[in-house]
Amino acid sequence: MSLGEQLGRLLIHEQVSEDEAKMRISICEGCDLFKQDTRQCSICDCYMDSKVKAKRHFELTEFKVVDTHCPKNKW
Repeated sequence: MSLGEQLGRLLIHEQVSEDEAKMRISICEGCDLFKQDTRQCSICDCYMDSKVKAKRHFELTEFKVVDTHCPKNKW
């Protein structure tokens, strides 16, 4: 498990269902802002394999738990 994946697990406050996570990553993979080589979003720089699993997560920049969403509101 990469360091990014480990950190992502620590920041996830609540998880979505496996089906929801699969739907989200499918949307990301079809987006022109998705960096395939690093599997990150070009807007938020999040590692999407971790982010798509989160219903709520701890946002370091705001220092609080927030609802997880796509910055382009695709999910």
